[in-house]
Amino acid sequence: MPDGIGIVYNLGMGGCKVVGDRAVKRGALLTVHLQIPEQTITITT
Repeated sequence: MPDGIGIVYNLGMGGCKVVGDRAVKRGALLTVHLQIPEQTITITT
């Protein structure tokens, strides 16, 4: 499966919006790795 890159907006307990360079079909499983500035470990959900 191809990797993509995007920007996460309004991340919270109720969800978020992701704008990226790959299309994701409704109902598809999406794995997200967040890289936070000044944090050395990637957050994976």
